[in-house]
Amino acid sequence: MRVKGSDMDIDKQQLVKDAERKLILAYAHSRAHSRLASLAFKRYGDQGSLISGIVRDHFPRPMKNSLRAIARKVGKLLDESLYDWRLAGKQRHTWIRLKDATIAKYGKGYYG
Repeated sequence: MRVKGSDMDIDKQQLVKDAERKLILAYAHSRAHSRLASLAFKRYGDQGSLISGIVRDHFPRPMKNSLRAIARKVGKLLDESLYDWRLAGKQRHTWIRLKDATIAKYGKGYYG
């Protein structure tokens, strides 16, 4: 089904597929973040303040920058996925079910 937009046609089925693909990618990035955080714990220790995205404040700047970049990508993909889902005319609660199914199938990682 196609919906007429102001400047373009929006293919609802394609938007749903895009939303699903972005969820899968978001959780792949989340798992990558977990693996990198594990490596950082082993190398630099697991003490100090817990900081969202960068995990620990005492990690060296390059490690924190890498963790931060991955965390931001996770958030961006999740936001884009929900946006596509809603643009396709779907409701948020059904996206949450899709998100839960994606996590159950692939795993969640640090974010989930």
